[in-house]
Amino acid sequence: GLAAQEKSEKDRWKSSVGVSYVTISGNSHSQTVSLSADANRKGDNNELELKTGLVYGKSEGDTVSEYWYANGKHDHNISKKTYVPTKLSLEGNKLSGYNYRFGAYSGVGYRFLEGTHELKGEVGPGYLYEDRIGDDDRSFLSGRAYAVYKWQITENTAFSQDAEFLNNFEDSDDYRVNTDTALVVKISEWISLKTGVVIKYVNLPPPDNERTDIFTNTSLVFTF
Repeated sequence: GLAAQEKSEKDRWKSSVGVSYVTISGNSHSQTVSLSADANRKGDNNELELKTGLVYGKSEGDTVSEYWYANGKHDHNISKKTYVPTKLSLEGNKLSGYNYRFGAYSGVGYRFLEGTHELKGEVGPGYLYEDRIGDDDRSFLSGRAYAVYKWQITENTAFSQDAEFLNNFEDSDDYRVNTDTALVVKISEWISLKTGVVIKYVNLPPPDNERTDIFTNTSLVFTF
């Protein structure tokens, strides 16, 4: 029946693969191609999201961009609007001064809006570790504040904006801000065109590194 069909659709993994043309400014200045893959599964009380990606480029034999990430997030509903988020993140960017950065976070989330306009926020404690190049490693208890807004402009066009703030409880000047702005236009049932800007800011970066990295991308996204 219809209820069974809705349930099977809800419990099904939805995946996408993106191929992007990326312009990078900040600690590296380059234009290159990147790959990304996402998977998402929604149940009645749980949602699981997996994301991974790689941006890599060489010019005249030198590496001009090298950034990778792998994130996992699980949301468990307490009520219709309140949920418990758990996030694990791992990323590396040698040109920004670190071999890798690991983060683990939990807390509480709340859905303020649902429907054509979606808005939800999360706050909670966590832990962050950075394996830095030419600098002491960083390992500290952190707080995380996160918000995401989505607007389904038309049936085939959607806008999203998210922002994440990570602090260091041991040093108030040592904080990080990540933002992701995107516009997605669905071309067919399987293919979308996505344009976006990702900004990654570190207030106390490793020596000789800039605070801000900006990734501007245009992507073809294949959903299945």
